[in-house]
Amino acid sequence: MHTKVIRLLFLIVCFSCLFLCSCGLDDYYVIEPPSATEVRIDQEDQTEYRFTTAAVNAVASAQIEMKGTAVYYRIYPEDQVNSLKSEIDSVRSSNTEYSENGINRIKNSYKRMQFGPRNTLRDTIAPQSVSESWEMEINPVLNLNDDSEYLKLLTANDTVDVYVEKPSSPGVYYINAYAVTVGDVSFQPHYSSLAMLGVLKFTVN
Repeated sequence: MHTKVIRLLFLIVCFSCLFLCSCGLDDYYVIEPPSATEVRIDQEDQTEYRFTTAAVNAVASAQIEMKGTAVYYRIYPEDQVNSLKSEIDSVRSSNTEYSENGINRIKNSYKRMQFGPRNTLRDTIAPQSVSESWEMEINPVLNLNDDSEYLKLLTANDTVDVYVEKPSSPGVYYINAYAVTVGDVSFQPHYSSLAMLGVLKFTVN
């Protein structure tokens, strides 16, 4: 009888541990990232980003409401180029496959691009059942008093204004950007790993 009681208590403790451990596990969602050709900071003649959005996976979309592709950016003045290079290395080391480490690394210090038209701005490129290739062009020489947008987003079928927070004074600047696939689970956002778009250089007169 005494042995049976000990066995019963042992089983109860084991099941309790399993239950507590399973409750503490994070939910894991596989979201496919965009792909991109990264523009290195030393490629100063480059004026465009090229990236391809991820196709919506039917199995994944049963769990996750796909919101589309977002682009996060940060603008650096020329005298902060060393900080920019250091940050790129840090983000690259954080950006592990199928994790949100990359987006968590930049989310608080980077802004999200807005896509036009101006009266119906959105912060994602709409999800599609097939991959789409995009180009994002920047005018390398800009006028501080010009109200036109700095960037254009292009596909074979569309051209869209891209709205970013513009520098407030003349000078040479760098814009560093990342694309990421965004999904929603029970009103909580989830992200893919980052596609590193890279760095474009421009001048504001």
